[in-house]
Amino acid sequence: MGAMPEAVRPIDVIRVHGTVRTEDADRAAVEEPLEIRLHGRPFAVVMRTPGNDRELAAGFLLSEDVLSGPDDLSAMASCQDAENVLNVTLVGNVVGRLDARGAAAVRADGWPARRRLFAPDGRLETVAEDVGRHNAVDKVVGRMLLAETFPIANRVLCVSGRASFEIVQKAYLAGIPVVASVSPPSSLAIDLARDLGLTLVGFVRRSAFNVYSHSERIS
Repeated sequence: MGAMPEAVRPIDVIRVHGTVRTEDADRAAVEEPLEIRLHGRPFAVVMRTPGNDRELAAGFLLSEDVLSGPDDLSAMASCQDAENVLNVTLVGNVVGRLDARGAAAVRADGWPARRRLFAPDGRLETVAEDVGRHNAVDKVVGRMLLAETFPIANRVLCVSGRASFEIVQKAYLAGIPVVASVSPPSSLAIDLARDLGLTLVGFVRRSAFNVYSHSERIS
């Protein structure tokens, strides 16, 4: 097994404070494309932080309604003749839906993010980081899917950024009943959570928070 890819790399930077300029060293989050192929055919290109590519692909394919569970997956392998390419082989009825898919889609999200999944007893079950906030959710969901802990019931998904429509949608498709964020959710995320029966929590600060939908789960 090869070494894990670096999530950050050193860079040179000029720090400016007033009229003073200083050369310094810093680190930047690595962002590279991952091409996901289905049965050897291009399906999507995702901009991501390298690492946990299998989990990312599994979670992404679930959110794209390609997978419905772990039984739809046959194999996932990195292409030997191309870098940053992962080929996914599917089984069962899902194979027949591939022909309905269009050309590859490029997705690039905006800033580094961390996603945590907590068990009912408060135990941190898994965590994922990525420059793309939606990618981090896909990694968390994909990790649970590959471990055949699916659907992900009785869990709380905690996000470091704003809870958006897409994050609520991904949580719902994975079976996660509660999404909590340190930031306020978007209005569309609130509407969707209320419609889907998902509990959405924002402005989480120590013992204080706001509940935007289905507060009956919070005691």
